[in-house]
Amino acid sequence: TNSLNSFNNGASAEANIAFSYISSNGETITNSETINFDFETLPTTLSDFADKIKGFESTYQSFIDDLDPDHKKALDDLLEGKGLTNQAFQEIPTEVTTDGILWGDLVNGIKLNQPIKKISNFDELIDQINETIRDVQDFPKKGIVFKDITPILKDAELSQKIIDELAAILPQDVTHVVGIESRGFLFGFPAAIKKGISFVLVRKKGKLPYETVNYKYALEYGTAEIEMHIDAVGPGDKVVVHDDLLATGGTAEAAAELITSQGAEVVGFSFVVELSFLNGRKLLEKYSKNIKSIINYS
Repeated sequence: TNSLNSFNNGASAEANIAFSYISSNGETITNSETINFDFETLPTTLSDFADKIKGFESTYQSFIDDLDPDHKKALDDLLEGKGLTNQAFQEIPTEVTTDGILWGDLVNGIKLNQPIKKISNFDELIDQINETIRDVQDFPKKGIVFKDITPILKDAELSQKIIDELAAILPQDVTHVVGIESRGFLFGFPAAIKKGISFVLVRKKGKLPYETVNYKYALEYGTAEIEMHIDAVGPGDKVVVHDDLLATGGTAEAAAELITSQGAEVVGFSFVVELSFLNGRKLLEKYSKNIKSIINYS
């Protein structure tokens, strides 16, 4: 994407559309096109832009054939400019103005080279999690409201929806999910299985049987140390760090340090719950800006 500042000076710009998906038989299908715009010919509606996407006729048709009804309706609504059922996307403007927003910004982060999410069911999932998570006052110490996910584990259907969502938001090139002891194992392992990739345990020091690498990090009072097996990840591996909760980000940061010390690359973080008022994601952005959480408490 290019800044629209250039348009204010009458300059031209380029937009590259990349369309990629994995078909039902596991084949990766990709098509791309570079489109040249200048100020006078810049499209003004979502449907104009959607027509260009629909120009990938054979790729698009193959993609449609692989969609279930919910996904197909969500994509059709986007391409026809009807809006989306997900509240997060209902604020999308229908036109681009001269002081406006590029298409990548216009759709607030929708990327057609990422797996299509079940947009129509996402708000429902958030509501279900909200209704099920239990607030525990003054735990683990006075003044803290603890977000207890154990009631979710009693609901197999909700747990499966969370696993499906976590698997869907994993990057296409990820090779490993690293789960942080211990609640990071609960959803991280099944999400990795669903994605068909490796799962790695990060545990407290002394809990793993084979040769390990360790990392010590500071807590509010004192220090803690985590470890993983020395052969768990290595050069060329692309890793997503998973835990149930993102708070201050200290433990996820420590896990990222362990991973990078072995030559692997951290390509993202995923969490079921994020307490955004604690600003934990700022600590993690130096490793990857791909930080995903299903539900956010601000």
